[in-house]
Amino acid sequence: MRPKRLSRSPFFRASPVEAPFIAAGPRPLIFRGSDGNSLGSPSYRPRTSADARLETFLSWSAAVLLIVFVFFEVIGFGALASGGAAGAEAQGDKIRQLVLMGLFGWSIVLALVRSQAAMRLVVASWPALLVLGVMTVSLLWSQFPGLTVRRAMVFWIYLGIGIGTSVWITSATRYVGIWALACGIGVIVDLSSAVVLPDIAWTDLGFAGLHYQKNSAGLFAFVALVFLAAGGFASRTMPTRLAAFLVFGLGLVFLMLTRSKNAIGFTVIIALVVLPMLMLARSGRNRWLILVALLGAFTGLMLLVLGLQGWSFWDLLGKVSGDSTFTGRNELWAAALSYIGDNPFLGRGFGAHWSVPPDAHPLLNKYGWWSSNYDDLISYNQSHNGYLDIAVQLGVLGAVVVAVFLVSLANTIWIIFQLGARHGEDPVPIYAVSCLMIGILSLNLFESTLFFPSAPLGAVFFLVSIYLTSWRLNLKQDIGAPREISISEPQRKPNSGPWIRP
Repeated sequence: MRPKRLSRSPFFRASPVEAPFIAAGPRPLIFRGSDGNSLGSPSYRPRTSADARLETFLSWSAAVLLIVFVFFEVIGFGALASGGAAGAEAQGDKIRQLVLMGLFGWSIVLALVRSQAAMRLVVASWPALLVLGVMTVSLLWSQFPGLTVRRAMVFWIYLGIGIGTSVWITSATRYVGIWALACGIGVIVDLSSAVVLPDIAWTDLGFAGLHYQKNSAGLFAFVALVFLAAGGFASRTMPTRLAAFLVFGLGLVFLMLTRSKNAIGFTVIIALVVLPMLMLARSGRNRWLILVALLGAFTGLMLLVLGLQGWSFWDLLGKVSGDSTFTGRNELWAAALSYIGDNPFLGRGFGAHWSVPPDAHPLLNKYGWWSSNYDDLISYNQSHNGYLDIAVQLGVLGAVVVAVFLVSLANTIWIIFQLGARHGEDPVPIYAVSCLMIGILSLNLFESTLFFPSAPLGAVFFLVSIYLTSWRLNLKQDIGAPREISISEPQRKPNSGPWIRP
């Protein structure tokens, strides 16, 4: 059979990614069955209707698993939890533990069905394994080994959920669509709480919805806006697109009601600065010159404003944030730096610094604005800077392995950018995911999220990072691997599939 005839087959259609390879001449042609084994192998079995139904069920099951994870772990409904923020206290939350174990078991089943793909993803996720390994080993020097074990185990569960969903949700467009669906429902439920549960939803500082407090609501609103915007642009049907944009508008209202300055500020920066830069970088036309010009213009404008107003840098921070101390964060940061100095190389153990028993609260022996009110003191459970908290918990060792993880993640995003631009992939998913990751890393300067216990935004970051690794593997395989005709399902362009459907 000549290679060019493959595009006429009902089982294989050449996409722009594969077309150059077909035109270049024949490559090894591999037919695979529903179990992934090539035709003629002893273990090959032909596709049956039962196989098709099972694969469809498992694909939908992965989507449902991801949606349940978003509702339970990211949205959290902390205001309705009996113990406040789920998992924030030293004794933990039994319901949360049971649900997470159930989700983990669900994901393990999904991973075992596609064991080869899952193993490839595990090996490729070695930077994440390195971070989780240091987290777990820190129990050897942890002040509270029991807390370290339990809180490190949560991230191993996240890893399992990430692998189980990623090997089944192979289309980036579908992945973004599932997140958009879950976040959209979450936004509607949160706004509905303003009427149904006003005593819980409204606080003196801002609108919290069903979240533990208004900052948590603002961070969720940021995540929801990114995915809803991507879902609207990636949708293939007008009704779905209009629905996504309508809920996006509701998400903007939700964000403004929270009055979370960090979430609002970084949402604006991501939309007006980061996204245009990503689009220019992908265009490939004098991109570096344009990026440097934009950065130079922004810096020049800031200096001009400083000069005209006679402001110092701290004056500028006060005008932008409303408080040059970032609402007292500077004193928390000073306390965190002192603890880093006490245990600079190994830290105090993962999850063993904050949310510990009240009589061991890290701020008890530190003087600051919190000293006069013990009841307020025990409610503080982070340094409000995730990078400092990584060093506090894991020391220089932890900071190094997290840096390796972030560099590897940046390289993964860059590879997806390059291959996607070169072969005509839909850019919306990678724009959305890049904006999300940059936004979370920026917010981590003021809210501890990255590899921090009981941080919903950190859970989002980690789960999406696992999917990015899977996306990179799939994209490289689609471009460079031998042409495979799968008897399991018709082939199509990776990011041109349905918005939600498998």
